[in-house]
Amino acid sequence: MALAVLDTSEAMGLITKDERDGKLTTVQRFLNSSVVREALGIETSNPDDVTYNRPLDDLKKQLARFIKDMKEGVKVTSRHNRDQVDSYGRTLARSSNISGERIAPLSLKAAAAPVTGKAKRSIVPKKARKITRIEWDKALARNLEDLGNAKLESLHHSICSIQIEHSPLLTIGAWAFVESLAAMAGKHADADFLAFFSVQRFSSYGLGNSNKQVGPVRDALQRLQRNGNTTKHHETSALFDGKQLVNDFATITPLLIKTIEGLASKK
Repeated sequence: MALAVLDTSEAMGLITKDERDGKLTTVQRFLNSSVVREALGIETSNPDDVTYNRPLDDLKKQLARFIKDMKEGVKVTSRHNRDQVDSYGRTLARSSNISGERIAPLSLKAAAAPVTGKAKRSIVPKKARKITRIEWDKALARNLEDLGNAKLESLHHSICSIQIEHSPLLTIGAWAFVESLAAMAGKHADADFLAFFSVQRFSSYGLGNSNKQVGPVRDALQRLQRNGNTTKHHETSALFDGKQLVNDFATITPLLIKTIEGLASKK
């Protein structure tokens, strides 16, 4: 994995053969972090063919920043521990000069290949991008950092790192994140977070009050509350549909951001 990233970076002209000498261990240390891989857009589901899932222009920008930081030897060094590496990855993920979009995984080997001739128009539709985990949302992460709640930051980091094949564990983590945030925002201990996030609260956050605006978000909250409770408490029943959970969390993210912004304004 580290070798593939260095080879691609050299082919892109981001690092020379001499400059990369002795850097393999450092790159491997940082790529062992799923947060850093997510920030760069690197996927390693197939170890024989490392892929990337950001638009090529975004990939080049993220790799350029990573390689530059490594060559400077301050932000990216072999002396960093796992917490420092993950922290760097979260900072890298918040890069303001990238689109933030994702694409269907493509082989990293072809990322720096020169374009020859006129590209042929494909008549075969591309497969939908493979969903592997809850999307790391830069706005949500930035607001959590400003809020300064270590528990919520840690939960957000965890649920964005766990693969959806572990959907029962991921469900409980997502439930705990929303429950903890609602409690911090004033939810009574005897109430559930679905009741706390009422239509009136949506309206106060500027998220609308019509069923068209509020209905889908409350439906997602209801599924998370129901599936979270079932997964936590029942001896056999659990949520195994990780893709639905990813979609539900994306649906409620604007509400989560508004809730955090409201808390930050009271600090």
